[in-house]
Amino acid sequence: MKRKSDRLYLRLILLLVVVLAFLIIAKGLENGFYSGSNRETGFAELTSPSAGCFIDFDSQFVINSEASFRDLQNTRLSRCYNLSDWEYDSSKTLLGKKIEASGCSYEMEKRIIRNDIVKKAAFEIDLHTEGECDEVLLSYYEILSVDKIPVDYEVIFELKED
Repeated sequence: MKRKSDRLYLRLILLLVVVLAFLIIAKGLENGFYSGSNRETGFAELTSPSAGCFIDFDSQFVINSEASFRDLQNTRLSRCYNLSDWEYDSSKTLLGKKIEASGCSYEMEKRIIRNDIVKKAAFEIDLHTEGECDEVLLSYYEILSVDKIPVDYEVIFELKED
């Protein structure tokens, strides 16, 4: 009799563990990235703050085809960064994010996080400015070249300022 009750308790505990694991995984997927499968990937920086110019253009963009690359080269943004000199590389995706900040000095950290399970990629920028200078400190497009992001992936742009 004791063995039956022990087995029953073990089965119940196992069932609870499985349900709990399922709920944790489901919640992680629901919130975007499942932390166990995120990976930070490398990138090449194609622009710098000193190359900036004041222009009104989309606040962010994903260039994943030669046609969209050619379209980008025909925008006003092209004049700022000499995009006509850039060559299209089909093994790469271009991610662009407009950065604007006021202050006297800044520090910036950039990351590309990719999750192939949930088919998402994130371009994250942490921007820390200091001082209360009235002038605009930054106004430029951060354009990165990253390993090809498939077209069915969701790309998230996140600018965290403090």
